Amino acid sequence: MNKYLTELTGTFFLVLVASFSGGNPFAVAAVLTAFLYIGGYISGAHYNPAVTFSVFLRGKITGNEAIRYVAFQVVGSTGAAFVYQLIKGTPFLLSPALGVGIFQWGLIEVLFTGALCYTVLHVTVSKKNTPNQFFGIAIGLVLMAGLFAGAPISGGVYNPAVILGAVLIDFSHISSHIINLMIYVTSQC
Repeated sequence: MNKYLTELTGTFFLVLVASFSGGNPFAVAAVLTAFLYIGGYISGAHYNPAVTFSVFLRGKITGNEAIRYVAFQVVGSTGAAFVYQLIKGTPFLLSPALGVGIFQWGLIEVLFTGALCYTVLHVTVSKKNTPNQFFGIAIGLVLMAGLFAGAPISGGVYNPAVILGAVLIDFSHISSHIINLMIYVTSQC
């Protein structure tokens, strides 16, 4: 399978499971872990623009590849948000918990997106640690821990494609989503 289609498919199912499960940490980590093993040898299985940006900064993919990865990830996320709205009849919306300040919300997203990217870099591109067969489990567990710890505060997005796809499907209400979009994307990149 083409590496860009792999990114689209993996991101689609990651967002689909996240949306329908209400962000259940076990469900999200399970689908991510499975798709890491499915797509790891094809595309590197990023499924997240923040991860793609990290891998690009390490010099493991080119700028053109990174742009294509992100485009396909956003298409996959948008497709999942569309399916969610088609089935549920309401848009898939993301937001922090009520009463959480922008600083706390953004800091949680920065910390756990960073932890995810840090783990990916160490278990997938580090010469000292690759090849290995534990990369999917390590990445899935870090995401699960981040969801348990941070989702009650920030919503536990940790992936710019997720919020972009959700906003693109509910674009007619962009003005009500612009603050969330800016904070999530800024804190995740």
